[in-house]
Amino acid sequence: MGIVVLLNLLIKPAWIFTEQEIQNQVGHEAFGLYAALYSLGLMLLSFSDLGLTQHITKSLAHDEHTVQAIFDQGFTLKAILTVLYPLLVVGIGVALGYGPDALGWLLLLTVAQGFIQLLNFLRAYLQARQQFNVDAVASIADRMALLVVVSGFLFVQAITLERFIYIRLVSAVLAFAVFFAIIGRMQGRAGARRLRFRWNTEAARTMLRHSLPFAIYTLLLTINTRTDQVMLERLAGDAQAGLYAGAFRWVDASMMFLWTVMPIFFAKYVYHRHEPDEQQHLFTAGHVIGALPMWFVFLFSLFHGELFFVLFDQSSAAEIDLMTSCLQVLLSTAMLQGVFANYSTLLAATGYERHVSWLFLVGVVINVVLNFLFIPRYGALAAAWASVVSLVAICLGYMWLVHRYLPQRPPYGVLGKLTLSGGVSYGVFWLTESLTAWPWFLTSTLAGVALLGSAWGLGLFRRLDTVVRSS
Repeated sequence: MGIVVLLNLLIKPAWIFTEQEIQNQVGHEAFGLYAALYSLGLMLLSFSDLGLTQHITKSLAHDEHTVQAIFDQGFTLKAILTVLYPLLVVGIGVALGYGPDALGWLLLLTVAQGFIQLLNFLRAYLQARQQFNVDAVASIADRMALLVVVSGFLFVQAITLERFIYIRLVSAVLAFAVFFAIIGRMQGRAGARRLRFRWNTEAARTMLRHSLPFAIYTLLLTINTRTDQVMLERLAGDAQAGLYAGAFRWVDASMMFLWTVMPIFFAKYVYHRHEPDEQQHLFTAGHVIGALPMWFVFLFSLFHGELFFVLFDQSSAAEIDLMTSCLQVLLSTAMLQGVFANYSTLLAATGYERHVSWLFLVGVVINVVLNFLFIPRYGALAAAWASVVSLVAICLGYMWLVHRYLPQRPPYGVLGKLTLSGGVSYGVFWLTESLTAWPWFLTSTLAGVALLGSAWGLGLFRRLDTVVRSS
């Protein structure tokens, strides 16, 4: 896990700045169309997998022949879904009124996403073979290839949106091909035959029956996360969508921390499924570990949000102001997720995926209705606030589900102390910004020290060392 974190910490920021430069070159309008098309593909991405990757990862046995049979059948089914997925998304793009050029780009983007999903499926074999170092590299292979190619391209000449989309496709295909060959060599060394297509109707039906709960969960989660971008482009135009995308990419980057940490808690919740007291300890610890970094990022954005957009030298002051306002609103959702992603992780680990899926459905409905009502008048800010309102409803639902179905209880004392620590950090930010002329990095450092120091003084780090050491 440490390798994954390190690689992502190196790749993700570099890619964000590269993507900012691309948006700066092609303009907010062109990039807004790209962001909407890309988000539409991500919203429906679960149709390219239907939960098979999670199911296969969980089901692979240690017996070599069983692993090979399951993996072959799953890969065959996955390949069929990968072919059908772009056709489905392009069909929906036609229904949404996109023109021929946009539909062509949408097709290329979904084909690229299909290859990335095939690569993620191959990772199930690496995980089953305990090849976690190779799996860590595979998890970011397409982004590494994309970063290298795009960065080189930017040094040579200006990049167009169409070139960028083709580069994205080539990078995805290249990453898949490399790791397909690597896994083939690993199978040969293990004495197993290479991966091949295998079809059994009954086995495919059984796989899909067990994988669909994962698919529904993922589908509703991605729709709730990505629907703003698509609806904004359709209802308010490409430029508003581009400005929103400029803010949203930083939210996406900040969430990387949670999507790295929460799988560790998921595994621990499952491991201690018969030990409610230990689960309660993990649940409490998850609040602290998840919340503090996300809260600091949110507070930083309130005072220095414009620093996230320093590369946009072609943008007007009004555009920078709008992106900054959207970022501040959207990072409040990241702050909430810092606490409540832990709730969804606990519920999913204890068998309540369907209940969480219903909550996501409620969030989708709230988000879509608010977008329809307010985007035409208020644009990107309306989409950002719709995300906040829908997430608040989901978070309240998490607390209700935990109270109703689980022996664990939300640690209200810890939540109060976290809020107090955040207040102390905000106070330091406000005082140093209002009363001094110190540079931003000094005031931010003092606010960060205040956040951690107050958390330590309030006892929030007590017993966290056992969780960290065993991770």
